Amino acid sequence: MNKLHLNIKVRLAESFFSSFITFMFLPFMAIYFAKYFGETLAGILVAVITVVGLVSSLYGGQLADKLGRKKIMLLSEVLRFVALFFLIFCNSPWQTWPNLTFVLMILLNIGSGLALPAAQAMVVDVSTPDNRKLIYRLEYWSSNLALAIGVGLGGVLFSNHLFELLIIAAAGSLLSFIIVKFLIKETFFTEFKERVHLRKLYYDYKITWHDKLFMIYILASILALSLEFQVMNYTGVRLSNSTDQFSLWSTDRFQFSLGGVELFGLLRSENAVIVILFSLTVGLLSRIIKDRWLLILGVLINAVGYYFIAIGNNAWLLLAMMIPATVGELMFYPVKQTYLAEIAPAESRSVYMAVNSLVGRAATMLGGAAITIGHWLPVWLMGLLFLGTGVMAAWLFVIFMNRMEERAAPLDSTTSPTIMQ
Repeated sequence: MNKLHLNIKVRLAESFFSSFITFMFLPFMAIYFAKYFGETLAGILVAVITVVGLVSSLYGGQLADKLGRKKIMLLSEVLRFVALFFLIFCNSPWQTWPNLTFVLMILLNIGSGLALPAAQAMVVDVSTPDNRKLIYRLEYWSSNLALAIGVGLGGVLFSNHLFELLIIAAAGSLLSFIIVKFLIKETFFTEFKERVHLRKLYYDYKITWHDKLFMIYILASILALSLEFQVMNYTGVRLSNSTDQFSLWSTDRFQFSLGGVELFGLLRSENAVIVILFSLTVGLLSRIIKDRWLLILGVLINAVGYYFIAIGNNAWLLLAMMIPATVGELMFYPVKQTYLAEIAPAESRSVYMAVNSLVGRAATMLGGAAITIGHWLPVWLMGLLFLGTGVMAAWLFVIFMNRMEERAAPLDSTTSPTIMQ
């Protein structure tokens, strides 16, 4: 840690604090929109917000390479603070303006989208191949810790104290701006010579669209990673609409139960805590199970866990099924990333990585669609759709790995004569 660049240390601290603030309310906005606009429109609104964030992220990548990392990060923090500042007044004890809240959530997501590629590029600028794995492990760890604390707190306070949560979030955004302004050093210096426009994105990323093997990988990744977003968005709305209390402990003299929103927050926190506590332990499975089977089994175990979460109405069942759902993700995610490094050609590696970074956005969009579809379909059928999504992802990964082996076969045959000599 002592040898890391100051920017990285500051970024890790700022990222944890910013993520903690965001996770206090952002995962619950699907419930908010469903309450004021209905479940059908809520899914569409979540998808729109996600698309805007996706486009702003692509555009932010171009801007960061033209204007510098720090300038874009500062612009992002300004947009986020403005959005959060006005969100306070749109959700105060005196009035609630859901329509303007939606517009401000778009602005908030634009700010977040602009910052992501700039922050990631800045980390690469000041890191080395030797310490990047440590940096990314620390980011992954801190992000899940922020998720566990933030979502847990949000689950308790969101329903009745959204006003106070937004005040805290706005204050945190202002603090993030101050940190970036005075502690982060610019790492990329260039003159703005080329006009930045979205049309150029088509030519920059066209090469990846013609790589069929890579597209199979991307589609399988989207389906696998979207399962969590779909099930948790759907389950969050489903639980929030329930008027029942979910009992966790009951005796003749004592009963401990949770409302739907509180139970949803507990599930999200459990997911993050499992990642924090067992990510390294699950990683040891790679020593005894081949990557191929670790990937397939991980996706299927993840799907089965989320299937029961989607249809279950017992608190203990939901909490128990979060264990295989999360462990499955811990099994397949590192293997999936390893295959990505193998498939990306050296001369186009950054382009491939940039396209892969959009997988999360696409997965979030499918998560929003689940809210809309779930309004019209019964619970049991939604559960089957989620399970089918996981099975389809596993099947596509099988096709992908088979074609990877076919691609490597000619290389093996050409090298074997040399070995025999």
